[in-house]
Amino acid sequence: MLVYNDTIPKKLDAVYLFGHTPENEIAILEHGATLVREGRTSRLLLCGGGRYFPSGDEVTCAYSGGISWKKQLISHGVPDEKIELLPRPAGLSHTGTEALQLAFWAIENTHRPGFKLGVVTVTGHLLRAFTNTISVFGDRPISVYAIPPKPLPWFQEASWSQGEGGQTRLESLEGELDRLNRYYAKGDIVSAGKVIQYIKKREGW
Repeated sequence: MLVYNDTIPKKLDAVYLFGHTPENEIAILEHGATLVREGRTSRLLLCGGGRYFPSGDEVTCAYSGGISWKKQLISHGVPDEKIELLPRPAGLSHTGTEALQLAFWAIENTHRPGFKLGVVTVTGHLLRAFTNTISVFGDRPISVYAIPPKPLPWFQEASWSQGEGGQTRLESLEGELDRLNRYYAKGDIVSAGKVIQYIKKREGW
Protein backbone atom coordinates (compact mmCIF):
# COMPACT_ATOMS: atom_id res chain seq x y z
CA MET A 1 0.00 0.00 0.00
CA LEU A 2 1.28 3.45 -0.96
CA VAL A 3 0.77 4.97 2.48
CA TYR A 4 3.04 2.38 4.11
CA ASN A 5 5.74 2.80 1.47
CA ASP A 6 5.65 6.55 0.99
CA THR A 7 8.56 8.33 -0.65
CA ILE A 8 9.89 10.57 2.12
CA PRO A 9 11.92 13.67 1.16
CA LYS A 10 15.42 14.01 2.57
CA LYS A 11 14.26 17.13 4.42
CA LEU A 12 10.88 17.80 6.03
CA ASP A 13 9.85 21.23 7.31
CA ALA A 14 8.01 19.68 10.24
CA VAL A 15 6.91 16.28 11.53
CA TYR A 16 3.77 15.70 13.60
CA LEU A 17 3.77 12.80 16.05
CA PHE A 18 0.19 11.61 16.48
CA GLY A 19 -0.70 10.79 20.07
CA HIS A 20 -1.13 7.14 21.00
CA THR A 21 -1.35 4.88 24.03
CA PRO A 22 1.56 4.28 26.44
CA GLU A 23 2.14 0.76 25.06
CA ASN A 24 2.66 2.14 21.56
CA GLU A 25 4.35 5.48 22.14
CA ILE A 26 7.94 4.24 22.19
CA ALA A 27 7.96 3.49 18.45
CA ILE A 28 6.63 6.96 17.63
CA LEU A 29 9.00 8.81 19.95
CA GLU A 30 12.09 6.89 18.90
CA HIS A 31 11.36 7.50 15.22
CA GLY A 32 10.70 11.19 15.78
CA ALA A 33 14.01 11.51 17.61
CA THR A 34 15.78 9.61 14.83
CA LEU A 35 14.42 12.00 12.18
CA VAL A 36 15.86 14.95 14.12
CA ARG A 37 19.22 13.29 14.79
CA GLU A 38 19.58 12.39 11.10
CA GLY A 39 18.82 15.96 10.05
CA ARG A 40 15.58 14.99 8.28
CA THR A 41 13.64 17.66 10.19
CA SER A 42 14.30 20.39 12.74
CA ARG A 43 10.76 20.63 14.12
CA LEU A 44 8.64 18.03 15.91
CA LEU A 45 5.01 18.85 16.64
CA LEU A 46 3.03 17.17 19.43
CA CYS A 47 -0.45 17.29 20.91
CA GLY A 48 0.03 19.16 24.18
CA GLY A 49 -1.29 18.70 27.69
CA GLY A 50 -0.84 16.10 30.38
CA ARG A 51 -2.04 12.51 30.63
CA TYR A 52 -5.35 11.95 28.82
CA PHE A 53 -8.05 9.74 30.34
CA PRO A 54 -11.05 9.77 27.94
CA SER A 55 -13.35 7.96 30.38
CA GLY A 56 -12.36 10.20 33.28
CA ASP A 57 -11.42 7.22 35.44
CA GLU A 58 -7.69 8.05 35.63
CA VAL A 59 -7.03 4.39 34.84
CA THR A 60 -7.58 4.04 31.10
CA CYS A 61 -4.85 6.28 29.68
CA ALA A 62 -5.15 6.95 25.95
CA TYR A 63 -2.14 9.30 25.73
CA SER A 64 0.70 10.13 28.13
CA GLY A 65 0.48 13.75 27.00
CA GLY A 66 2.69 16.23 25.20
CA ILE A 67 4.46 17.24 28.41
CA SER A 68 5.63 13.66 28.98
CA TRP A 69 6.43 13.10 25.31
CA LYS A 70 8.54 16.25 25.19
CA LYS A 71 10.57 15.07 28.19
CA GLN A 72 11.09 11.67 26.57
CA LEU A 73 12.17 13.24 23.27
CA ILE A 74 14.68 15.43 25.10
CA SER A 75 16.03 12.31 26.83
CA HIS A 76 16.48 10.84 23.33
CA GLY A 77 18.66 13.81 22.38
CA VAL A 78 16.13 16.15 20.76
CA PRO A 79 16.83 19.80 21.66
CA ASP A 80 14.01 21.57 23.50
CA GLU A 81 13.73 24.28 20.83
CA LYS A 82 12.95 21.68 18.15
CA ILE A 83 9.79 20.47 19.93
CA GLU A 84 6.52 22.40 19.72
CA LEU A 85 3.36 21.53 21.66
CA LEU A 86 0.08 22.24 19.89
CA PRO A 87 -3.08 22.95 21.93
CA ARG A 88 -4.93 19.80 22.92
CA PRO A 89 -8.36 19.66 21.25
CA ALA A 90 -11.26 20.72 23.45
CA GLY A 91 -13.50 17.86 24.51
CA LEU A 92 -12.74 14.41 23.15
CA SER A 93 -9.21 14.13 21.81
CA HIS A 94 -8.80 11.73 18.89
CA THR A 95 -7.17 11.40 15.48
CA GLY A 96 -9.67 13.67 13.74
CA THR A 97 -9.46 16.49 16.27
CA GLU A 98 -5.66 16.24 16.40
CA ALA A 99 -5.57 16.56 12.60
CA LEU A 100 -7.83 19.61 12.85
CA GLN A 101 -5.51 21.26 15.40
CA LEU A 102 -2.63 20.50 13.04
CA ALA A 103 -4.53 22.23 10.23
CA PHE A 104 -5.02 25.32 12.44
CA TRP A 105 -1.27 25.31 13.12
CA ALA A 106 -0.57 25.03 9.39
CA ILE A 107 -2.78 28.04 8.60
CA GLU A 108 -0.73 30.15 11.02
CA ASN A 109 2.72 28.79 10.24
CA THR A 110 2.96 27.70 6.60
CA HIS A 111 2.92 30.69 4.30
CA ARG A 112 4.77 29.32 1.31
CA PRO A 113 3.95 26.64 -1.25
CA GLY A 114 5.84 23.38 -1.04
CA PHE A 115 5.83 23.04 2.75
CA LYS A 116 6.67 19.42 3.55
CA LEU A 117 4.99 17.84 6.57
CA GLY A 118 5.50 14.30 7.83
CA VAL A 119 3.05 12.45 10.08
CA VAL A 120 4.28 9.62 12.30
CA THR A 121 2.26 7.08 14.24
CA VAL A 122 2.30 3.33 14.83
CA THR A 123 1.85 1.22 11.71
CA GLY A 124 -1.72 0.11 12.43
CA HIS A 125 -2.86 3.71 12.91
CA LEU A 126 -0.96 5.32 10.04
CA LEU A 127 -3.56 5.02 7.28
CA ARG A 128 -6.26 6.68 9.38
CA ALA A 129 -3.91 9.41 10.63
CA PHE A 130 -2.71 10.21 7.10
CA THR A 131 -6.26 10.15 5.69
CA ASN A 132 -7.55 12.44 8.44
CA THR A 133 -4.70 14.86 7.86
CA ILE A 134 -5.15 15.25 4.12
CA SER A 135 -8.93 15.41 4.60
CA VAL A 136 -8.79 18.47 6.87
CA PHE A 137 -5.97 20.15 4.93
CA GLY A 138 -8.05 20.25 1.77
CA ASP A 139 -6.33 22.13 -1.04
CA ARG A 140 -3.71 23.89 1.07
CA PRO A 141 -0.32 23.85 -0.73
CA ILE A 142 1.25 21.48 1.80
CA SER A 143 2.76 18.11 0.95
CA VAL A 144 1.91 15.53 3.62
CA TYR A 145 3.93 12.31 3.95
CA ALA A 146 3.11 9.16 5.94
CA ILE A 147 6.07 7.90 7.97
CA PRO A 148 5.82 4.49 9.66
CA PRO A 149 8.18 3.84 12.57
CA LYS A 150 9.74 0.51 13.42
CA PRO A 151 6.82 -1.95 13.80
CA LEU A 152 5.94 -3.24 17.23
CA PRO A 153 4.99 -6.93 17.79
CA TRP A 154 1.65 -7.57 16.09
CA PHE A 155 0.61 -10.40 18.42
CA GLN A 156 1.31 -8.49 21.63
CA GLU A 157 -1.63 -7.08 23.58
CA ALA A 158 -1.66 -3.29 23.66
CA SER A 159 -4.30 -0.69 24.45
CA TRP A 160 -5.47 1.16 21.36
CA SER A 161 -7.98 3.84 20.41
CA GLN A 162 -9.15 5.83 23.46
CA GLY A 163 -7.15 3.46 25.66
CA GLU A 164 -9.23 0.37 24.88
CA GLY A 165 -7.40 -2.84 25.79
CA GLY A 166 -7.73 -6.60 25.67
CA GLN A 167 -6.64 -7.04 22.05
CA THR A 168 -3.43 -7.60 20.15
CA ARG A 169 -2.21 -4.92 17.77
CA LEU A 170 -3.24 -7.16 14.88
CA GLU A 171 -6.78 -7.52 16.23
CA SER A 172 -7.01 -3.74 16.63
CA LEU A 173 -6.66 -3.38 12.85
CA GLU A 174 -10.28 -4.48 12.45
CA GLY A 175 -11.35 -1.45 14.45
CA GLU A 176 -9.13 0.79 12.34
CA LEU A 177 -10.74 -0.40 9.11
CA ASP A 178 -14.20 -0.06 10.64
CA ARG A 179 -13.48 3.55 11.64
CA LEU A 180 -12.25 4.40 8.15
CA ASN A 181 -15.49 3.05 6.66
CA ARG A 182 -17.71 4.81 9.21
CA TYR A 183 -15.93 8.15 9.00
CA TYR A 184 -16.02 8.09 5.21
CA ALA A 185 -19.76 7.29 5.29
CA LYS A 186 -20.28 10.31 7.59
CA GLY A 187 -18.28 12.54 5.25
CA ASP A 188 -15.53 13.19 7.80
CA ILE A 189 -12.69 11.82 5.66
CA VAL A 190 -11.96 11.39 1.96
CA SER A 191 -12.25 8.08 0.13
CA ALA A 192 -9.43 5.62 -0.55
CA GLY A 193 -9.51 6.77 -4.17
CA LYS A 194 -8.98 10.38 -3.08
CA VAL A 195 -6.00 9.32 -0.97
CA ILE A 196 -4.41 7.74 -4.04
CA GLN A 197 -5.21 10.84 -6.12
CA TYR A 198 -3.62 13.03 -3.45
CA ILE A 199 -0.37 11.06 -3.52
CA LYS A 200 -0.29 11.07 -7.32
CA LYS A 201 -0.80 14.84 -7.43
CA ARG A 202 1.81 15.40 -4.72
CA GLU A 203 4.34 13.37 -6.71
CA GLY A 204 3.45 15.10 -9.99
CA TRP A 205 1.92 12.07 -11.71
